[in-house]
Amino acid sequence: MALVTRYVNTASSTGGDGTTNGTTGATRAYVSISEWNSAEATNLVSDGDSHLCYFSGSTVDSSQQTDTNNWTTGASNTLTLEGHPSSGSGANPTGIWSTSYYRNVSTGGSYTIKLSDSHITLRNLQFEHTSTKLLDANTSGTDCVLDSCIFQCGSTNSDIIKGRARMLIINSILDGQGDSQTCLSSEGADIEVYNTVLTAADEGVDCNAHTTLIVKNCAVFNNTDDFVAVHASTTIDYCASDDGDGTNSVDISPGGTEADGWAAAFTSYTTYDYSPKDASSVLVSAGLGSATDPNVPTEDLIGTTRSTSAPSIGAIEFVGTVTFIPTLTIY
Repeated sequence: MALVTRYVNTASSTGGDGTTNGTTGATRAYVSISEWNSAEATNLVSDGDSHLCYFSGSTVDSSQQTDTNNWTTGASNTLTLEGHPSSGSGANPTGIWSTSYYRNVSTGGSYTIKLSDSHITLRNLQFEHTSTKLLDANTSGTDCVLDSCIFQCGSTNSDIIKGRARMLIINSILDGQGDSQTCLSSEGADIEVYNTVLTAADEGVDCNAHTTLIVKNCAVFNNTDDFVAVHASTTIDYCASDDGDGTNSVDISPGGTEADGWAAAFTSYTTYDYSPKDASSVLVSAGLGSATDPNVPTEDLIGTTRSTSAPSIGAIEFVGTVTFIPTLTIY
């Protein structure tokens, strides 16, 4: 079995074969996610391969309605889309939405990307949609992973993620920008969400229809309702919310004005910096560690190692600074 590696670089131009990250010549990178998908979709099972595509480029990728329905994957024949870890404009190392790194921004169509097959991973990528839903995890998909991604969707009556496939969401930010209908709509599948921020929507998590929904170590706040339609197969644990949802809950806005609590918890939630503000943030050391639950990610959105016993709630781990002041002892 081989690993097929391809590249998308928005500084390139159409017509390359995507086998390098270069921007000139026949082997130049694909210029967009849609060009890559059209050229590379295949039956990975019969090919005996897995496929990895690295994404980079500070020029926006405006592709819309990218659908993986022409791929065939399997447990040993996976598809991974990842921000390039070393290109300089691929994976965003800041944890804050940035136009300096690869991003797929769609302004039309009914979705930005649809996961129509199984065993698909999105890692270290940025997606935005300003029309309807952003990511559609289709009912035919299973075992999909969203790892360390930033999703923005500033569109009225839209969902950021429509979760109709069995999936794991970790270390990610789902930001409704004050307009979205729902950050995560759970619709009939097993979904696990760890160390993720879900904010600024009408509904943070719609728990209405699923087999099992597990939400742990997540910051779910500044939504009209943080958790909607919670029922017996929903687990909410060690989450920070405005409403004290779940067990081992953390009140992210304990004062009379909720915005004051959000400002004290995050470095700057108004500019989308969802890192813990300082050691006094209610998020710090308030989560469930991987020593207790092995599904807790051991690294955060920007690659910082988490505490295994009491990590920060949310996508970014707080790393305190210890100041050493020497003393002089006179005998």
